[in-house]
Amino acid sequence: KLLYCSSTLTVIMRHMLLSPIGCCYFVLLLGGRLSSRVGAFTAPFFPAKRWSSSSSPRTDHFGSRGTSRTTRQQLRQSTNNDSDSSNNNKQVDKEAPKIELTDETIGQMIEATFIQACLQLATGYVDMAKHMVAALTAAYDRNLPLQGNLLPLVDAATRQHNTANRELTPDEIQLRTTWITIVYLTLLTLDRLEDDKAENDNDGEEEKSLDDKTRAVDIPPEAFRQYGPMVEGLVKKHLGLLATTTTGDDNSDNASTTDTENPMAAALHAYNVKLCQLTLQTVQETRWANQKIVDENAVGPPQPNQMTMPPPPSGGGSSENYAP
Repeated sequence: KLLYCSSTLTVIMRHMLLSPIGCCYFVLLLGGRLSSRVGAFTAPFFPAKRWSSSSSPRTDHFGSRGTSRTTRQQLRQSTNNDSDSSNNNKQVDKEAPKIELTDETIGQMIEATFIQACLQLATGYVDMAKHMVAALTAAYDRNLPLQGNLLPLVDAATRQHNTANRELTPDEIQLRTTWITIVYLTLLTLDRLEDDKAENDNDGEEEKSLDDKTRAVDIPPEAFRQYGPMVEGLVKKHLGLLATTTTGDDNSDNASTTDTENPMAAALHAYNVKLCQLTLQTVQETRWANQKIVDENAVGPPQPNQMTMPPPPSGGGSSENYAP
């Protein structure tokens, strides 16, 4: 049987090879077999890309390595939708109105930053405390009375928004009032001592404007008695009117007004000193950011963190005197 089959196959192959049609059929048959085996061998390395004319969702020939046409169309459509939505968001951002700085927004900023400032100061961070100082500086520049206008605005913002998500304790409200008072007192003392240090010709007009400022901000007299010596000592050190102590950061200014034997009072006094120093630092950084220093070697304002940098020379000069 084997010999018969082989002889029959030989005859068929001979006739196929001799006739042109048979030769073409043989070549096509052999090429199809070889291509299928080669494709199966190379499929993990070179996935085939075959397109089907059927209306059903198409997948690639070799399993799940490819992506269907429907999936690609969905991805392309979602990408176009994302780009359209991003363009719409940019257009909305451009058209969004700016928030106007009013007395009410200042009260809201103070209310929103107080609790966060307390939590951050306990861990050594001062970002939210400086935000609170910046809001109070804006209120001070607008001559908002402390007792008659600012404190009621902060209380109203607390009742309306209450970012602490709870009722503040009386001690917390008292601490917030103390911090607001200290910032106001620090800014007023800084204006007064800088005017005294400038020694301009219009002393009478400056004293009159400073008296008007004192009456406008409406700081209570007991605040001058309780915190005035501490604030004045820190401001004088900041302006270089007092010699720096050898012990470094002296938090014991006006120790007579604080019961140092009481740990709670000592901690509150340390926070008051820190807030006064942050107020002076924020004012100085704001001035440096808005100041244009031009000399023969450098152009531009100094960096805000260079707190020990001396002021630039009035008559120009080299930047070596105030370089970092």
